[in-house]
Amino acid sequence: LVFKERTEQYRHALATFRRGYLCFYFGAPDLLQHMFWRDRDPEHPAYDPQQAERYREVVEETYVETDQVVGDALKAVGPDGTLIVWTTSSSSSSAGTSTLAPRAACG
Repeated sequence: LVFKERTEQYRHALATFRRGYLCFYFGAPDLLQHMFWRDRDPEHPAYDPQQAERYREVVEETYVETDQVVGDALKAVGPDGTLIVWTTSSSSSSAGTSTLAPRAACG
């Protein structure tokens, strides 16, 4: 639901944007990855088979939705535009580790 609402906000911003620099942050892929990666990884210390049955696909579904948004952006910028996509996280298990990633700022 949060991703859907954020996507609607993004599409509105993209539709009304005329020129210059547009930056839009999607936090759901990062947050959901941190919350649900364990449900994809049977080796994760917090893996629970019953929970995994229900939430195993959350990360992948979010990545697919995000890819669709990036595709929309590519169409919108056209062949002469520039699209920059970045992430502040890796996409793998971080069980037992601490990762400090710099936060990117939109300006």
